[in-house]
Amino acid sequence: MNNDKFFADIFVHLHPDSLFDDRGKLEKELCESSGVFSVHFDEDELRHAIFIAYNPEVVASETILEIIRKSYAKAVKVASILMRVRS
Repeated sequence: MNNDKFFADIFVHLHPDSLFDDRGKLEKELCESSGVFSVHFDEDELRHAIFIAYNPEVVASETILEIIRKSYAKAVKVASILMRVRS
């Protein structure tokens, strides 16, 4: 029996002109989405970046990007990483 579990990270760039007022609302919406484990805005070097950890078997990165684009229309997926954990 295969008990592999998959986890993924997505890195999304927000346009530098993006407003920061919607971050709390967006973080809450993403965290409440099925399959999302964590949401992190970088406040230092990459101030216009958001990192999301999620289960790709539950939610697609395109769906996450659609949620982000409701608040940040110019958001661009920069990178994603898929990890498999064997148990």
